[in-house]
Amino acid sequence: MADIAAAAVANPATGAGSAAEIVFFHEHATIRIPGGPALPENDAEEVLCNARLRLAKTKKGRVLSLGLRTRVTSAKQMLALTYRDGDCRTPGCGRTRFLHAHHVRFWGRGGKTDLDNLILLCATCHRALHRDQFTITALGDQQFEFRTPDGDLIAPAPPISGRADQILRGDILDDAIVPNWGGEPLHLDHAVSVILDSWAPK
Repeated sequence: MADIAAAAVANPATGAGSAAEIVFFHEHATIRIPGGPALPENDAEEVLCNARLRLAKTKKGRVLSLGLRTRVTSAKQMLALTYRDGDCRTPGCGRTRFLHAHHVRFWGRGGKTDLDNLILLCATCHRALHRDQFTITALGDQQFEFRTPDGDLIAPAPPISGRADQILRGDILDDAIVPNWGGEPLHLDHAVSVILDSWAPK
């Protein structure tokens, strides 16, 4: 459900005038679709993150108000995000398809819909973020910091692609792709024991 709602907004072919509007009912501290079950808290937050929707308040089956549309990224902001980020910003991911504009500080909690508070995430990383598998902090000036649930910094991953002008600059040494491995056979039992030792509880 969250993917469908977010994909409708993130799809450049779906303009602001043509995107479907989704209504969610908010009652007894839960969010549900009309005639459907309540969404888990993480799923509800993911849907509310950047879908074009209205939150309707109800009481005893009666609709009290349809509420305002939540703020979504404009087509120009999505274009700017695409130019700035290019792919999923989660360190080590790099996916370029099914990207969502995520409000680092949630819109409903006072977060602004501007480039200092928006970041591109793929659907998988977006879901992982809303399931508290990592956190993102906006540092200002469109800079962001990723951390594990324990608070450890997730270092930015080196780019997996580059541009030809970087090669022509002459910064890369001639032997940069020459390995330091001499062709010795792999000692599988030793490699496995080292990996198992590193996994052992300390």
